[in-house]
Amino acid sequence: MASSSSMGMGMDEEEEERPHVLAVDDSLVDRKLIETLLTKSACKVTTAENGQRALEFLGLGDGHHTINNIGTKINLIITDYCMPGMTGYELLKKIKESSYLREIPVVIVSSENVPTRIKKCLEEGAEEFMLKPLKQSDVKKLRCHMLMQLGQSCNGRLCMGSSFGMRLRIALALKGIEYEYKEENLLQEKSTLLLQMNPVHKMVPILIHNGRPICESLVILQYIDEVWNHKPELLPEDPYRRSRALFWADFIDKKVYECGKNIIMNKGEVKEKAKKEMIECVKLLEKELGEKLYFGGETLGFTDIVLMPYYTWFYSYETCGDFSIKAECPKLMAWVQRCMEMECVSKSLYDKYKVYEYVLQLREKYGVH
Repeated sequence: MASSSSMGMGMDEEEEERPHVLAVDDSLVDRKLIETLLTKSACKVTTAENGQRALEFLGLGDGHHTINNIGTKINLIITDYCMPGMTGYELLKKIKESSYLREIPVVIVSSENVPTRIKKCLEEGAEEFMLKPLKQSDVKKLRCHMLMQLGQSCNGRLCMGSSFGMRLRIALALKGIEYEYKEENLLQEKSTLLLQMNPVHKMVPILIHNGRPICESLVILQYIDEVWNHKPELLPEDPYRRSRALFWADFIDKKVYECGKNIIMNKGEVKEKAKKEMIECVKLLEKELGEKLYFGGETLGFTDIVLMPYYTWFYSYETCGDFSIKAECPKLMAWVQRCMEMECVSKSLYDKYKVYEYVLQLREKYGVH
């Protein structure tokens, strides 16, 4: 038995939020392929080399259900049909006979396209029968089955992940301001409220204060700082320091945003160019940070609030672009960890794996494969 992440008695919150797949195949090559494809799609993958080992992991090793020693939940089982000792079909039957496990989606894979075999697996309760070798396009189907098992729609919004909206949540939490929060699903038709409150750009975020809309996130941050002008301040009073904070905020929204969009929504030369530019951008930001705890010095401020929400997109940039921001900018990532220790930040950000699911939906919608 093996796993794409460490196996202990428990898992941290980040691991718990990732869909967990059990992949069963007697071929090491096929197990590695499945693990690679699913790990890139933000899944935790546990592998087993035969049906018996899979049953042991699921707590059915002796034919009776016991709590498995991992203390974790499986969201999908994908198994090869032809395996020595116990076939994938026999494993499927045991899973569906268990009152504890029968709701877990099971997908059968095989290198042989045999109609009678496919028919009996589907009749026994398999969600899909796929032909080897698995491709990235197959992962989309698998992801839908996982999300259905989690009670989510694969066509709906998992997480809008707006960096511009998250920064406002951080600022309001830092100031201790209570507010009502409403999310927009930008993959669907824009709401009447959004169109009424921002008829010019027709985009989020919007702060509605005393019935009046304030639009554009950097403008809203300044508004929050001026209207609720108690400590902690977002922008420094010193004109020079204030101008630098505004300069870097503008840099982040123009450069990091554009590079990130081109990485996740393009291929070939455009993506490679954007990846190089992204690395240059984060290195410039790391240089500006220097030895300071935060960009404004000793306390969280405007530049931190503007940049920190992009952290939830770093995983998507790195996965789509095949590079590591941590490897390029370790000091910047240490700054991220400092920020994440603050409740006003950690509780205001979306989960990076859910953001990646949203990215995959965007790529599928616009035909980026």
